[in-house]
Amino acid sequence: MANQDYIPAGDAEFDQFQEEIYTTATAKKAGWKIPDDDLTALKTPHDDWVAAYTVAKDPDDRTRAQVRAKDDAREVYEPLLRQFIQRDLIRNSLVTNADLTSLALKRPDGTKTKVPKPTTVPDIQVTTGPGNTVKVGFRQAMQEKGVKSRGKPDGVARVRIKYKVGTPVPQSYKDCTDSVDASRSPATVSFSPDQAGQRVYFFAAWVNTTNQEGNYTPSAVSIIIPG
Repeated sequence: MANQDYIPAGDAEFDQFQEEIYTTATAKKAGWKIPDDDLTALKTPHDDWVAAYTVAKDPDDRTRAQVRAKDDAREVYEPLLRQFIQRDLIRNSLVTNADLTSLALKRPDGTKTKVPKPTTVPDIQVTTGPGNTVKVGFRQAMQEKGVKSRGKPDGVARVRIKYKVGTPVPQSYKDCTDSVDASRSPATVSFSPDQAGQRVYFFAAWVNTTNQEGNYTPSAVSIIIPG
């Protein structure tokens, strides 16, 4: 969308636009497989904008300081909103063209270079977190060909973690009953208190920007659920 700016210039129009994006993405995050981390990263700048704009939107009843706070809030929020729209909506194959149209968005015209399916598997590490949580860290394995950093591979948006608690021990990711997506490491997986003391098994795969999964880790990484 290099030649089209879908973000409205006026504050009133921007406020309406961003709220539709934020509330719709929040409501449909499960079906669109939007990671909780991505929405969490947007929440504080969204709330700061709404609060500042609510105070400063009346031109007959606002101070210069309130206008400045509103402008500062938008300056922080708008680039994060753009990033979210591109990564989690426009490049998300689970979001249809009709969905985008309803949000005043569209995919760019013309043929783009296809994002390849991930060809490597994540290196995952598990540690106990507070309460009944487990932290799942993920990164590129150093032995993978062409790896120059330990972050996500090029074209990868997130990791998909599949897991199973207790017996029988899963032989592959296909035996797992639960899953979670995360774009930032580590991912936090929560369990109920009655699962404390049981062993949980994790598999993981990279997921690209068009929601294609790569191969899952061939063997599980496990840990005892704390509590």
